[in-house]
Amino acid sequence: MKHGLIISSALTVVLASCATVPGNNGFDAVSERVTQSGLTAPVWPGVTLDDAEADARIQALQGAALTEETAIELALLNNRGLRADYLKLKAAAGAYRDEASLPNPFVSALILEPEDEPVTNLSFGLGIELLDVLFLPRRIRAAGEMFEAEQAITTSSIIDFIADVRIAYYDTVAAQQTADLMKQAQEASDASLAVAQAIFDAGNIPQVELDREKLLAAEISLEMMKASAAYAASRESLNAMLGLDGEAAENWTIEGRLRNPSREETLPPPDLVNSLQLLASDARIDATAARLGLDSVSSVIGDLELEFERERDDGEWENGVGVAFDLPVFNWGSGARQAAGAHLEAMMEQRLADGIQLRAEARRLSSDLNAARDAAQFQRSELLPLAGRVLRGAQLDYNAMQIGVFALLDAKRDQLAAGRNYVAALRDYWALKARYDQAVAGGSIGEFGMSSAAETTASSQRGDH
Repeated sequence: MKHGLIISSALTVVLASCATVPGNNGFDAVSERVTQSGLTAPVWPGVTLDDAEADARIQALQGAALTEETAIELALLNNRGLRADYLKLKAAAGAYRDEASLPNPFVSALILEPEDEPVTNLSFGLGIELLDVLFLPRRIRAAGEMFEAEQAITTSSIIDFIADVRIAYYDTVAAQQTADLMKQAQEASDASLAVAQAIFDAGNIPQVELDREKLLAAEISLEMMKASAAYAASRESLNAMLGLDGEAAENWTIEGRLRNPSREETLPPPDLVNSLQLLASDARIDATAARLGLDSVSSVIGDLELEFERERDDGEWENGVGVAFDLPVFNWGSGARQAAGAHLEAMMEQRLADGIQLRAEARRLSSDLNAARDAAQFQRSELLPLAGRVLRGAQLDYNAMQIGVFALLDAKRDQLAAGRNYVAALRDYWALKARYDQAVAGGSIGEFGMSSAAETTASSQRGDH
């Protein structure tokens, strides 16, 4: 009767502690969280989307000029690093199921054949780790918190990845615009050099003026080479994000130009209340706290085993029940309890430190974004028109022989520099805007330092995410 009561109590604990993993190993919840942030919904080819359908969509996207939206869609479908993240989530779901299961019982059997005795003695045992049964609700709660942390990490990884794709796209568009600008400048300088050569051949300008025209043409040719190399590098960075290789990496084209920033009001720092990084830290802390009671008990008595035994001795069957545990004679587990408590406190302190750091980065991101918007708008409204007017005035003065060719060439260099700087300013603004949207959606702040349009960010260079 007592044995049945113990078994019944254990089953009651088990049934009350049943744990279930969300659909598709938690991916459905992750996808919903990303979509709620206003971002493109991720898909898991072979799981949430048929492989054949995914392949057909990938081929269709590669066959058209890429826009920002289609580049993100293609990357979500085709990047193998993202699929690795999804498999990590699947592994975490498996670990959750395993941790939330009742431990398997252990069995034992013993046969004794006494010498010169006609009766064989038998002993059968059935046991279970009692602490694992009694603390099963805590174990399930801790495992659930750890799985929620893994879901938050995966969600943040997708949001961060989308921002990285956007930046890689902006880098490529900016590099293409810069290369186009340099191509136009090269064509103009070649035409100007041809005119100067004809005037020199007619004896109307000295050698030094012709050489200055040649110097400008050579400088522009060198910058054209650099712009072409930068464009090729940015394409490869985007290729890695898109998961393209071989012939597929060579054939795609890109559509559009970087848009002028809108004249929006100053954007405040992103609210980090939905920061997935901090939510994951909170879940890990809760999981550690949930296991603290089990760790405290096990540090004193080790494994607490409950065993049922049936034994036949001299032809008579006997039943028994017993427990086994470590006898705390030399070690009362104070060191283990101290370590567990200190580990939990350290996690809590680190969580507070991370919050302070992230809020500082959010304020800096907001400041940099607003400054980049103002800089791009100022260059468009002031510097570009001014550089154009200076060049036109210098050309008129040169034609009237009021200035020399050196001053005219300086004006051409200034206008070219103004155009390139504006493209770089646009790239900086949109890259920062991508990071801002990333933080608002709950992702990490990421790297957001300003750079020239010829450079690519470190985050956009990773191909496996």
